[in-house]
Amino acid sequence: MTNFDNLASEMVRRMAAEQLSPDIAPVTDAPVVRSQPTPRWHFVDTRGLLIALGCLVCSLVILSAYV
Repeated sequence: MTNFDNLASEMVRRMAAEQLSPDIAPVTDAPVVRSQPTPRWHFVDTRGLLIALGCLVCSLVILSAYV
């Protein structure tokens, strides 16, 4: 057998093994995942507002140079 034949047979063997034993565990073995409590106050991400303010200031500076 050539190296390609060995690779092909290995791929077929792995695919058959995955079909026989899936990686999904039964529901009874699943760990209990508790959700994090939502915070009472959500702080606004101000990065977008700072970028918009910077664009506004920069455009006003550029426009004032031409007026």
